[in-house]
Amino acid sequence: MKFLLAILVTLSLSLVGHAQVWQTIDGPNPRPMVKALYEVNSYVVANGTCSLFSSADQGASYEPLRPGHHNTSVYTIYNGKAYLAESDLDVIENSWGNWSFSSQTHWHISDLNSSSNRIYMATEEGAKLSVNGTFWFDINNGLPIWWSYFMTGPTTVDSAMYHSSNSICANNTNLFAATDSGVYRSPVDGSSWQPVNTGLPIAVFDHVRCSGDTIFASSQNDIYRSIDNGASWNLSWSLGASNQINRLKILNDSVFVLTMEEGLVYSGDFGANWTTANTNLELLEVWDISFINGEYHLAGAQGISKGFDNWLSSDFGVVCSYAPTMLESQDGIVAVSNADVYYLGDDSTSWINTTKDISIWKGTSIAMVNDYLVFSLDPDTLYDSLNRNYMSPDNGVTWSSLSQMGPYGPYNVASNGTLISANYQDSVYVSNDGGYNWDLIAGLPPSGNFCSGNAPVFFGQNYWFVRGCDDVGRLSRSNDNGATWENVDLNIWWGGTLNGLWEFGDTLFAAALWGLHYSTDDGVTWDYCGHGLPEVWSTGASRIFGMVQWHGNLYLSMGDFVYVSFNNGLTFEIISEGLPVTGSSGPLTGTNLVLRNDTLYFGSTSYGIYSMDLLALEPFLNVNEQYSVVDLSIYPNPSDGVITVSLEEQVQDVELGIYTLSGQLIRSDDFDQFKEEAIDLSGLKGAYLLKLSSADFTTVERIVLQ
Repeated sequence: MKFLLAILVTLSLSLVGHAQVWQTIDGPNPRPMVKALYEVNSYVVANGTCSLFSSADQGASYEPLRPGHHNTSVYTIYNGKAYLAESDLDVIENSWGNWSFSSQTHWHISDLNSSSNRIYMATEEGAKLSVNGTFWFDINNGLPIWWSYFMTGPTTVDSAMYHSSNSICANNTNLFAATDSGVYRSPVDGSSWQPVNTGLPIAVFDHVRCSGDTIFASSQNDIYRSIDNGASWNLSWSLGASNQINRLKILNDSVFVLTMEEGLVYSGDFGANWTTANTNLELLEVWDISFINGEYHLAGAQGISKGFDNWLSSDFGVVCSYAPTMLESQDGIVAVSNADVYYLGDDSTSWINTTKDISIWKGTSIAMVNDYLVFSLDPDTLYDSLNRNYMSPDNGVTWSSLSQMGPYGPYNVASNGTLISANYQDSVYVSNDGGYNWDLIAGLPPSGNFCSGNAPVFFGQNYWFVRGCDDVGRLSRSNDNGATWENVDLNIWWGGTLNGLWEFGDTLFAAALWGLHYSTDDGVTWDYCGHGLPEVWSTGASRIFGMVQWHGNLYLSMGDFVYVSFNNGLTFEIISEGLPVTGSSGPLTGTNLVLRNDTLYFGSTSYGIYSMDLLALEPFLNVNEQYSVVDLSIYPNPSDGVITVSLEEQVQDVELGIYTLSGQLIRSDDFDQFKEEAIDLSGLKGAYLLKLSSADFTTVERIVLQ
């Protein structure tokens, strides 16, 4: 078929590969708690509160590796694998960049340690030893015991005997165990244990670490040292009375004490002298220290830092922000995440928490009206003066209270820039003065049988709309600023509550539970669209959370994924390369998709906000007025792997490229002469862009591989 092709003059798709995939923008809530940091086959792995994160560049940047709560500080490295004490024993390995995970069942692991040929485990059931990391042997002979009592019936009690073991370490000749009854020592094979407590108080010991004949053990806030392989002990250092020791670690001939309140305490002479290394640490809760690429890296409540003498942030991409709601503000973007409001300016790379001084239990919703931010929240105490609504004229630098709409709340808010609406359950309010005064909307129908609550007003070009709630979904509209309302959800099966409304030109889009519909007559009639979006119960299925328009194309977010439509919403194709997959849903209110300055921002469900340069998605940029008619055929399309690309006439010096829909070049071929070529794309699945170009023409066509 023939295509009328605009010739590219100043920009070619060959440049797209530099900014074609989604990239984290390290926020809005960066630097979460990290409790462990270690290397697996040249990759750095961090145990974050929402995920394991991995770095392929020695800690310069991170990306999510495995979702879930991996907030453990107990691990060891053995035979190139990482062993983590989660609810079970997780084993992590990497082979040529491919990660694998497995689990073993053990009960209440308190410590892991390893030597060159054995791995050791301390649990509430005692101590264990393994040579291969898979088969474990109990080594409890001589360890102190404790009894567990449990009900076996209404009036009967049974008991079980266990061995005490809180921490374990090994040197060349012996094992040492920290227990509730002091420190014990065994031959390195764990055959028999004896107490070695000369000089130690009668106390619970939590940590023990070995380096040759020098052994360190901690009890509460005191650190004891033995220089004769445990035969005798002396007090080496005491922390503050209320402090807690999180970890003992021996690294590079230095001893490190990682504490809850005093930061990093260390000794460079094996316990003779101690000092702190906390310069530039704002939060002194620290959990692990590692030596990576010639530098110390510290993990704790401040995320990951490096530098030792002056700790600096080194955890780009380690973000745990849950389902952020976003909007475009005066000079940047604003996001609500983990209850707070964060701001990122256009010329900044650092997020600012603008509500850290406001007493918040749960941030609910945010809107922009007359260049002011309006924020609705739940106070963190029941009688916190009931201030639920705040306004800021300066991107959150200062906040002031807005009037209450009623005795309840918090409220979901929405705005068209000049008018603002809010709702609480069935009550809907509108303000035309930025939220200082509110009018209650009357005449809306009450809730239905299966859900409750109207949405705030959606201010369309010709009508106001309110999404209602009942067993078939409801949409009401008004052409007199809310004085009267009529129902416009007829002739369509909504499948429950409507999740969102968007209007672009004369087209109104409505999102049902798992489906997209459109109307070109202000909601009088509706038709189904959104072909290509996940169907009910399929992989990636979710409610629709956001939709924006740019250069005539529609971009839509569902759960973990973003889609694009080139035909006004009739069909969509996925563009999610580089986005993390969590299997979670999106924000409770608002949108997680925002457009600003040719950049699309997407709020992931767990890992903060990602961005994409939309110019990279446009096949034709800076087009001049010259045209060329090319008779191009691509068949079969769709194809199961091999396509034939044919021109009517032979052309010299032709370049053929295959791109993902997000613009990443995945294959390139050059031809001195081109008329017809069979291109084998076996192994690829989905939709792609085929670009064919010469000195006289450039064309891009979508192909589908099944």
